[in-house]
Amino acid sequence: MAKAVGCEERAVTTLLTAKTGKREELLQILQSIVDEVRSDPRVLQAVVAQAIHSNDLFVMHIIWENAEGLGSYLASEGFKVMLGASSILSEPAQFSFIADETPQSARVTNKIRDLGAPGPGHVPGGTTSND
Repeated sequence: MAKAVGCEERAVTTLLTAKTGKREELLQILQSIVDEVRSDPRVLQAVVAQAIHSNDLFVMHIIWENAEGLGSYLASEGFKVMLGASSILSEPAQFSFIADETPQSARVTNKIRDLGAPGPGHVPGGTTSND
């Protein structure tokens, strides 16, 4: 379960590894969540990326305009769906919450690249960037 979010945190990164045979279902759920989240005007960026070295590893990263936006997301039906889906379709999800202007923000982008993704926004066959 996600930890309580402090007042400065406004981004969440989720790492999910699909269970055997559940990759496509997990990808569809994650893409659906990202597409829905992007409709919120408080969202600055929402991406799902797939690691090149592991077709089963996904990163979902959402940056909100402010902490209230992130708080609303954590209380939303979409977040509950993601938690439910991850318990069925993936190994236990790993969540990282990021505050404004921290060195960790830069590390998240680097971690996505280290996972083998060409950067936020790449999922074969999916729409994944905020262009």
